[in-house]
Amino acid sequence: MKRYWLVALMLYNSFMSSLPAGEPPNSVPYTAYNIHYGFIIPHSESIRSISRTHPFGAEIELGLLHTGEKSYAYCNCYPKTGLSLLLFSFDNPDIIGNMAGATVYVEPFMIRTQKFHFSYRFALGIGYLNKPFDEHSNPANLFYSTHINGIATLATAANYHITPLVTARTVIHYNHISNGGISRPNKGINYPTMSMGLMYSFKPPAITAREKAKNRLYIKKWYYRVMIFGTGKTKNLNEDKKYPIWGIYADAGHLAGRLSILSLGFEAEKNLANRQIINEQGLDTDHHRISAVGGHNLLIGRFMFSQFLGYYIHSPFRARDILYQRYALQFSITGYLFTAINLKAHRQVADYMDLRIGYLF
Repeated sequence: MKRYWLVALMLYNSFMSSLPAGEPPNSVPYTAYNIHYGFIIPHSESIRSISRTHPFGAEIELGLLHTGEKSYAYCNCYPKTGLSLLLFSFDNPDIIGNMAGATVYVEPFMIRTQKFHFSYRFALGIGYLNKPFDEHSNPANLFYSTHINGIATLATAANYHITPLVTARTVIHYNHISNGGISRPNKGINYPTMSMGLMYSFKPPAITAREKAKNRLYIKKWYYRVMIFGTGKTKNLNEDKKYPIWGIYADAGHLAGRLSILSLGFEAEKNLANRQIINEQGLDTDHHRISAVGGHNLLIGRFMFSQFLGYYIHSPFRARDILYQRYALQFSITGYLFTAINLKAHRQVADYMDLRIGYLF
């Protein structure tokens, strides 16, 4: 469990350090308190009967509003970054249980007036859930099978400034919980929520009207990446042994606008869980897979949020689908060296989560 908290702490420190240094006087600390209510999306027939619930929870945020000129230049907005602490009930204590979690987030503004502002949020973190799948004591919970799971959230918020220090917020969240396919079953919980709450700033933010930056933040038009990755997963529901997965990925990307890169590449994967299944079934089949991958990358400081679609061009051992999705968070350690966390999914079902290290040309 310790390594999951170390990853979360690393992500939080990385978020804070990704914004320009030397601006503490222009950063406004704040705290926020929210209550959530929502529903679970029954994205598979196998979990439909236990999806008729309404998750509810509470959230506390600790963050900074960055109001300096250098921060504004990154996204033509004043972004917020912070840490969110969560407590949730999934309205089914015997099967799905409850969650305590923490996420780190970045929240740029989209539209701002004197009294209102609209924003959107990206958040990643980890959660502890207390009722994982157990073959004997909890066989109905196909959502998750480990206590520790990853949390990913996309949200959009409407904010009304009651006073210079107090802001009322209404937020629509799309939340996903999964262990990244490390252990099965792992259908994952997809649960939209609406939250309402109050944000308190410890000093009035000095918001300055600025002209939109027209210069490009990223000078080169073309980018080339190569990376290696690795993880592990079980081959079926009834065993705990994890088999290694590793591979290599390379792509080329073209800068489209100030903060977007469109990329196309190829990935080769060696999955030893699949090789074990092939051996047990006495098949003479290659377990290696090669795929073409393309997608969009959003640049925010030293971070890159990516959404890819992959197509298997070599997969003798049949995959769940010929297409898959991949979601990634990349962090630049230096100008050339980076690390990333990736989640691979076939439609609504996570396949696995992996760690990557790569080089940018």
